[in-house]
Amino acid sequence: MASEITDNIQSIFISSNALNLEDLCIIPGKFCWSIQVDFLILQMDGNPTDACSIASYVAFQCCKIPKVTLLAGPSGSMDDFEIIGDISEGIPFNISRIPILMTAIMVGNVPLVDGSNDEWDCSSCAVTNAIDRSGMCCGMLLTRNGLLSSENMMEAIKTSIIAAATIFVQLDEFFLQMEAIDKAAALDSIEAPPIRVGLLMA
Repeated sequence: MASEITDNIQSIFISSNALNLEDLCIIPGKFCWSIQVDFLILQMDGNPTDACSIASYVAFQCCKIPKVTLLAGPSGSMDDFEIIGDISEGIPFNISRIPILMTAIMVGNVPLVDGSNDEWDCSSCAVTNAIDRSGMCCGMLLTRNGLLSSENMMEAIKTSIIAAATIFVQLDEFFLQMEAIDKAAALDSIEAPPIRVGLLMA
């Protein structure tokens, strides 16, 4: 399960060009930043990949790339660097193209997102769509094999886009609250937005 979630998220992020890898470059051909996101799943009822992708989005929103000072070597070329210790001077990560994943399962001819385990047991097919905040589907994975007509595929994408739009609105509201209060009091003052959507479209 863990490797499947990792592979799905990594595959979508890479294939959709969501990350500008040049932002991670320190010295071309020599040094770059590495990004690692660790997930801890405490309870599961449905598709954890979608929830992990939303957690990744929040992590990238909070991520800053440390500023560095390039150091010249004996030859005069910049071949080393020194990290500026104050993280507040770091560069915010560009998340404008980072998608979240919405998996639509087919129950009969109806696409359903955020399905429970019981709903998954009743489904005939599942497709995971990567939706960015502009509402564009920038990647897709067939995560449960089955027959899927072109009409059902379009309905699945449409359902995923509507669900993702709801999630992005909730995330934006959450980030605005985070900016409005002192970070030290954030955990006591903010109730995290619900991420269950449960859209069912005929």
